[in-house]
Amino acid sequence: MIHLVRRLKKKKEQTEHEWCDNMIKLLSNTNKDRNQLLKEGKETFEFSYIKELNEKYDKTLGEAKEENEDKTKTNYYEKEEKSFINDLIKYKNNYLLWAYDFRLPSTNNNSERNIRPIKSKMKISGQFQSLSYLQYYANIRTYIETCKKNHINIIEACIRLMNNNPYTLKEILGDEKNSE
Repeated sequence: MIHLVRRLKKKKEQTEHEWCDNMIKLLSNTNKDRNQLLKEGKETFEFSYIKELNEKYDKTLGEAKEENEDKTKTNYYEKEEKSFINDLIKYKNNYLLWAYDFRLPSTNNNSERNIRPIKSKMKISGQFQSLSYLQYYANIRTYIETCKKNHINIIEACIRLMNNNPYTLKEILGDEKNSE
């Protein structure tokens, strides 16, 4: 959702179209409502809320089409905006999936955070010396991140790894998680 909001803000700066603000408000309010329900232990919106969200989303995209097609104002970004609007229509379910299923995060910040180290390494050295070294790096990062996310001391995990006794998946996840 965060990336979509960023794109909407950029489009607003470029075109000064009101629909962008309306879509940002809709998404932000939905996310606030979702967070409130999550605090209350709820796992989903009620059907009526989802129905209303879809109607507001579609209405806002109708406004977007009208503003995009308005020839009384100069719009240097008309084709780009029209393509963006079409993507919002075509991929509506993907853009709103976080609202339909609370198990999914509303942002992909964790994913971005996980790839940041490799992007930094690529910036600094420009490349890996070989595919083998890339694979070694990826394996080690995966092991460390998995341990970290499961509250295992990283130093201890690295010591075990260097002693050729890495944590097993069963040890990392625990018996109850692994049996699911």
